[in-house]
Amino acid sequence: MQLVPAFSAYLRMNSVWGSLHIVMGDLNFDESCVRYCITVAAESKDIPGLLLGNVLLLMTQRQREMLLDASEEALMAGGAG
Repeated sequence: MQLVPAFSAYLRMNSVWGSLHIVMGDLNFDESCVRYCITVAAESKDIPGLLLGNVLLLMTQRQREMLLDASEEALMAGGAG
């Protein structure tokens, strides 16, 4: 899985980051917030959000920040999907 295109595509489908908004939209990059987003995604049957949330769980906070920046830049450049 290429991360930036996957996250950019999710953002394109969910303009405010959907189930991941607490982490990616509100900039709460800590593990507890990622775990909460995973729970929200599971409860709402947001399968892409659930998968991407689990990817975020494997990253450091700095990696999450960098992924957010790259994903938003790719979307703005038309590179999502």
